[in-house]
Amino acid sequence: MAEETNKPSVFASAGAFFGRVLLPLGLFSVLVVGLHVGSDRLDDHLFELFSFLDNLFDSASSFLLRTVLDALGVDPKTTALWIYRAIEWIDVDQKAELARVGALVVELTADFVLALPVFFHKYEGLKLLELREQARRIFLDPTLLKFALPVAIFAAGLGGAFSVSREIQVWTHSRIAHSGIDADVANFIASSTGFIALALVLWRVLFPLMLGAIEYADRRARNDLATAIPLRKRRLRGLSTAFLALPVALIAFFATPIAGTVRALLWL
Repeated sequence: MAEETNKPSVFASAGAFFGRVLLPLGLFSVLVVGLHVGSDRLDDHLFELFSFLDNLFDSASSFLLRTVLDALGVDPKTTALWIYRAIEWIDVDQKAELARVGALVVELTADFVLALPVFFHKYEGLKLLELREQARRIFLDPTLLKFALPVAIFAAGLGGAFSVSREIQVWTHSRIAHSGIDADVANFIASSTGFIALALVLWRVLFPLMLGAIEYADRRARNDLATAIPLRKRRLRGLSTAFLALPVALIAFFATPIAGTVRALLWL
C-alpha cells in the first residue's frame, strides 16, 4: 500500500519538474537559437565597427607621430618605423577576437534578459477579453518593457523557429537519402517534416512565449505601480531589454531567410 500511495506523489513531482524546468528550458532554447543567429551577424558588424575605429586611430596616430617627430628632428626612417608600429598595434586577428568576445557578451546578456519572463513567469493562458485589456493597458500605462519585450521575443523566437525547422529538414533528408529512397520522395518527406516542425514551434512555443511576455511586462508594470515607483523609473523599465536583447533579436529576424526557408519547406 505504501508503494501505491507513493506513486501519485512521484508522478506529481515529475510533472512539476517538467512544468517548472524542462518546459521553460525547451521554450527558451528556441530563443537561444534565434539570438545566436543574431550574434553571428553582430560579430560581423562589430568587426566593421572596430575596423573603422582602428582606421581613425591609425590616421590620428600617424599624423601626431609625424608632426611631433619631425618637429624634434627625428630621422624619417625612424619616424616611419614608429608610425608602422602604431598602425600594427592592433592587427586583424585582434579585431576579430574583440568582435567575437563582444558579440558573445551581448548574446549572453540578451539570453539572461529574455530568460527572466520564461523561467520566472508562469503563463497560465489568456482569454480574448484579457488580451484586449492588456493591449489597452500598454497604451494607457506605457513602459519600455511592454513594447520591447514582446517584439524581442517575437523576433528571436521567429528566427529560432525557422532555424530549427530548417535543421530538422536537412537532418531528415540526410537520414532518408542514405536509405536508398527516391530523391523526390526524400525531398517531400524532409520538407513535410520541416514544415510540420515549423508549424508546431510557432504554435506551441512562439505563441505562448509572446503571450507570456505580454503578461510578464504587464505584471511588472502593475507591481511598480503598487509599490509607488516614480513615474520616470516605471516608464524606463526594460532599458536592458530595449538596448541589448531587442537589437540582437531584430538582427536575427532580418538575417533569417524567411521566404527562402518557406519555399524550401513547401518544396517549391
